[in-house]
Amino acid sequence: YIWRHILDYHEGQLRINMLLNRASPWADVYSYIPYEGQVNIKMKKTCQSVLVHAPEWIETGSEQIVATVNGKPRPVTWENRYVNLGEVEGGETVSIKFPITERTVRERMGHSKYTLIVKGNTVVSIDPPGKNAPLYDEREHYRNNSVQWRQVERFISDEDISMIR
Repeated sequence: YIWRHILDYHEGQLRINMLLNRASPWADVYSYIPYEGQVNIKMKKTCQSVLVHAPEWIETGSEQIVATVNGKPRPVTWENRYVNLGEVEGGETVSIKFPITERTVRERMGHSKYTLIVKGNTVVSIDPPGKNAPLYDEREHYRNNSVQWRQVERFISDEDISMIR
């Protein structure tokens, strides 16, 4: 259900609900999070409006979100927690940039106290690291602000996931 609704298309409107990598018949989403505050959307079909859910750490109405279409600035309007980019043509690339920072969170779980470092929505470090096996091992690379892309083949099923039994 979550995978299916990372983005939704209805009557000419594309709504990006979660800033995660996702291929679809309408657009492909490329997320730089948690490395950088950026999401690119490669449009496959023309949409009358493209709405993108703002990250939780960006205030509604903030001017911290900057959008471009094919490298040219695009003004955005806010609709609740979504930025509306207006009409975007098939073949165009939308780029949305916003600040992303680390924050320290202290939590008590049971009898233990933990200190977490969170970047965007991702826990990148936890202390203490764990007695038997380290928690969140090998997450230091998320903190270097350089996306580590890897080549993958994207697949879009002709069947809706909810229809598969």
